[in-house]
Amino acid sequence: MNAGPENFWASLPSHLTAQEQELADAVVAFLRLWAEEKEAGKSPNLIHLGADKRIRECKSQAMPPEVALRKWLETRVSHLIALVKDGKSQTTVQLAAAR
Repeated sequence: MNAGPENFWASLPSHLTAQEQELADAVVAFLRLWAEEKEAGKSPNLIHLGADKRIRECKSQAMPPEVALRKWLETRVSHLIALVKDGKSQTTVQLAAAR
């Protein structure tokens, strides 16, 4: 994998790579599990995602460490996953269909 964010973004095809799809699947699975286990109306933030072992492992396979997960979520999977400001101006992560 080419080093650095600029090379990463420039090298991406229009569709998700296999590694990106694994990361997207891990994030969706995390969000679904969160919705089942946590109280209604409470959404995780980016720190919660970053603390998940599977998400960290998939991210390390999908992109260089210099690429922010937030930027990738906004750029590559906004049709699946939404970053939403809550009432406290904190950014939460939600399934796009749940908004």
